Amino acid sequence: MGIGKEVVMISFKKLSIKRKLMFITTLASMTALVIVCLTFILYERIRFRSALLNELSIMAEIISNNSTAALSFDDSGTAEEILSALSASPSIVCASIYRSDYRLFAVYNRDYVKINVPEKLEQYPYRFEKDYLVFNHSIVLEGEEIGHLRIQYHLKEMYAYLNQFIGIVAWIFLLSNLVVFLLILKFQHVISKPILHLLQIVKNVSLKKDYSIRAEKKTEDELGLLIDGFNEMLIQIQKRDLVLQENQEELERRVDERTEALQQEIIERQKAEDQLRDSLQEKEVLLKEIHHRVKNNLQVISSLLYIQSKKIKDKNALEQFKDSQNRVRSMALVHEKLYRSKNFVNINLEEYLRSITYHLLQTYSTNGKHIDIQIRVDEIPLSIEKAIPCGLIVSELVSNSLKYAFPGDRNGVINIELFSENGDQAHSADMRSCTLVVSDNGVGFPKNFNMNDTSTLGLQLVRNLTQQMDGVIELDCSSGTSFKIRCHVHV
Repeated sequence: MGIGKEVVMISFKKLSIKRKLMFITTLASMTALVIVCLTFILYERIRFRSALLNELSIMAEIISNNSTAALSFDDSGTAEEILSALSASPSIVCASIYRSDYRLFAVYNRDYVKINVPEKLEQYPYRFEKDYLVFNHSIVLEGEEIGHLRIQYHLKEMYAYLNQFIGIVAWIFLLSNLVVFLLILKFQHVISKPILHLLQIVKNVSLKKDYSIRAEKKTEDELGLLIDGFNEMLIQIQKRDLVLQENQEELERRVDERTEALQQEIIERQKAEDQLRDSLQEKEVLLKEIHHRVKNNLQVISSLLYIQSKKIKDKNALEQFKDSQNRVRSMALVHEKLYRSKNFVNINLEEYLRSITYHLLQTYSTNGKHIDIQIRVDEIPLSIEKAIPCGLIVSELVSNSLKYAFPGDRNGVINIELFSENGDQAHSADMRSCTLVVSDNGVGFPKNFNMNDTSTLGLQLVRNLTQQMDGVIELDCSSGTSFKIRCHVHV
């Protein structure tokens, strides 16, 4: 049921406004005519029944007055003769008289109809049955009820009249609807034509984008007001369209100017970038050459120290020359790594420290002892200002361990660790705390050893380099020797 209603509504929505007007007005007129016709039929039926009851009431009054003597003398034959006078009305098929105790007294039946008359009268004034009207009337003599009259009337005459009347009404209904439909068909254009005209204007405006078109006003009713409103809307749109066109032209002009300026700026920036790139390449070549020459000069110094050490017989002086040579070698390694690297700011610390320790192992012969150097370095971006002091510190401490931590044929392990700590020790967000640990499991320092009072050149150098890096140094002699140096580096 719901689906069918929805389908009907969708179909109705697809109809044109012309067909909708015809459909709605035709439906309204048909509904009104149906109500009027049904009202006429119902009124005629009620009127006919009322007239029939009035007619039977008059006839019953006459028969009742004529039957008082027959009832008084208990003469049923006379009563039947009186009832037979009703044969003049062809629709009366049966009549009967009852005594005051409602028992049957006399009966009249039309010859061609056989009606079963009740032996005892049912008490009601009248009753319409399917094909008959049963009418009861009291027989009164001098104010006393002495009997009852029952008339059974056939309703075929009423049905024939009503059928004829319904037929006439049906013809009137059909003719009226036809006239209404023709009138609607002729005059619907009064409403539909202005709307269709407005629709055509809307289509033209939409297709041509021409807001100068105007709809023609032909009526002064709501449709006329609608057309006035539509034309006013077109005027406003036309004004805004002109403003938009002017703004668009102005915007296009500005965009062209800005584009031209941007192109010129891009060309100039490209030239500046090319010049900067050329300058950087020149500086890169120059910086690479500087590192190369510094490395070569340091290697020359190291070679001179080595040649000079060959002529020295004093053991202490020879050790001093070796230490100086190792320090120069550590600085030369930094410049060598930077010379061979594509990055001239930071160096590979792990590779750098391994090169230093390898050279130290070659310098200080272990005489068959097994000394293992273990290196663990985190990825920390150290600049050359930090890398050179760090390398010198590692060189001094590892040299010290190789010379003094493992006397005789004692084996041992030297650990080098460099790691970062992201904690509260950092001075700012772009600083990172860095810790360098150099330890061994050798014999260690004496218990009363004080690093701040030492006269050893190597340890003094370690202390000074730590201060240069703005760091602090801690010494732990509980198990071998462990130097822990903390400083801060830029991230």
